[in-house]
Amino acid sequence: MKNSWDTAPLGEVAPKSDAPMPAATSKVWNLSLEDVEANTGRILKRVETIVSELGSAKCSFDSRHVLYSKLRPYLNKVVLPDSAGVGTSELIPLLPDTSRLCRDFLAWYLRSPIFLNFSKTNTRGANLPRVAMKALWEHEVPVPPLNEQCRIVGRIQDAIGHIAEIRILHNQRVEELVEIKRSLVLGVVPDNQKRLSLGELVDWISETEPVTDTEQYKFAGVKSFGCGLFHSATRTKSDFKYPSVRRLRQGDFTYPKLMAWEGAFGMVPNQLDGFVVSPEFVVFRPKETATICVEVLDTYFRSPFCLDDVRKASTGTNKRRRRLNPKAFLNLEVPVPSQEQQEKLRAVYHFADRAELEWQELQARLDVLQSAILYKAFSGDF
Repeated sequence: MKNSWDTAPLGEVAPKSDAPMPAATSKVWNLSLEDVEANTGRILKRVETIVSELGSAKCSFDSRHVLYSKLRPYLNKVVLPDSAGVGTSELIPLLPDTSRLCRDFLAWYLRSPIFLNFSKTNTRGANLPRVAMKALWEHEVPVPPLNEQCRIVGRIQDAIGHIAEIRILHNQRVEELVEIKRSLVLGVVPDNQKRLSLGELVDWISETEPVTDTEQYKFAGVKSFGCGLFHSATRTKSDFKYPSVRRLRQGDFTYPKLMAWEGAFGMVPNQLDGFVVSPEFVVFRPKETATICVEVLDTYFRSPFCLDDVRKASTGTNKRRRRLNPKAFLNLEVPVPSQEQQEKLRAVYHFADRAELEWQELQARLDVLQSAILYKAFSGDF
């Protein structure tokens, strides 16, 4: 930071201060971490809920606050709420002292690589990493004169505004591709279509290998919320509790045994070939003799029809503890379109996959560009 700038502890200039909690019967904006886009703070969706249904672990905020996610700070989730609401307790409602600190200036600083490096250095916990609160409140925040803060915010918004426009345009393109895939799902699963049992189409992979030293493995995780996209993570022995793992191969499919994770389905991409998953996921791969392409299976497993079938193929009385019944799972009936329909489906999938990969690469470049802009801004050279 610029040497001439004053600094002050975050807990002094922007302490945690909840807004008044709405009445228990009030219907409010309920903000969860999955509703917030990483790095940008953009709200992906707004959900309204009755306060009494939210439980005790929550925070309350309004348009005066800056919300900072203490959980997994490397995801860089900082929000400037435009209205009052109630959020997860993982969000800290920071209330800037307006006589010393501009709200927008603080939000951009918290998103900057300078603060991100601090939060990564002061993260504690393996399974659920959180920023260390004592270090957070003691962290020295830059406090230049208010007119200088406003000037810097204006420059940042001018520069990053163009990045935001590009993100919006490409998000719209991705949403269009999602709609195309959704329409394919509805078109590929008509009631009068030929069906075969899943057991006739795939081989069930039951082999596991014992975990000795987790450092030798590359673990794959599956994002939930129905998106079915893989991400990778190298885990340490301290937070990987399973004694054995299942090895993945490109083109394999995984499905969670625990119904609380329903929707966390994935098809293994090329970049995760050779990775492993916990035995809490079943792994299966199309038979070489199957008259069905992997894209059809992928479409089926993303469909609401499949989710209903899987729920019926699970056992247990507790909804969130119900587990997949392997025998019933292999008896699921999968629609088998004509070869002409399958070829059309494959063509659309390949186009969508290429576009999605291009979007991921562009997102990474935009994140780097935004990071460079913020680094320059808070280094006093802007």
